[in-house]
Amino acid sequence: MYECRTLIHTDTGLFGKFRMAQVYSMKNQRARFMEILGDKMDRRYITRNQFLTRGHLAPRVDFTLGALQRASFHYINTAPQWLRGNAGDWAALEDAVRRRAYRNGSRLVVYTGTYGVCTLADAHNEQQELFLNVDDNNNGVVPVPLYYYKLRNVVSETWIITNVIIQFWTEVKKYKDAGGNNPFQELAELDLHVLVLPHSNVDIKRIFR
Repeated sequence: MYECRTLIHTDTGLFGKFRMAQVYSMKNQRARFMEILGDKMDRRYITRNQFLTRGHLAPRVDFTLGALQRASFHYINTAPQWLRGNAGDWAALEDAVRRRAYRNGSRLVVYTGTYGVCTLADAHNEQQELFLNVDDNNNGVVPVPLYYYKLRNVVSETWIITNVIIQFWTEVKKYKDAGGNNPFQELAELDLHVLVLPHSNVDIKRIFR
């Protein structure tokens, strides 16, 4: 496998005047949190060990060719993700998908995306949606997702099985960060969001066995 070293994210002009490196910077995160949530509220949520990272939708290690691994570092392949989830349960889920495909000898087609907008309590204890930037009309852009999800198609010669895998497992109470993309909410609160997820003809199931 090609080994990528010291790859840097690039936006290649896809985001217009926005410079995504600046959007994801700690300085901007703190400024946006104070603007949305109130003065000094950034200190409640952003620490040295907890902040928003560039969460990969399609992870680098899913690809074998160097060109494809480098392509995964375009900002179009990222969304804001809390460090705790990025390096924790989401990384474990990505690894579990790869391990299961290898173990079963399966050919997979995997779609990854985000759903909803993460909210946090402001200085008045009211929930506010989080965006890392605004446009010229002061509309929020670069939303912090409520959930990351994977839709996994297991393909054989005669059939296709589709599973929706969401970063959420209510039965695993020991995973404090196993609820979507918000490490500050309790699992009971996140249950309410799961109830309003779009209905489909596929099963929402836990991948870990």
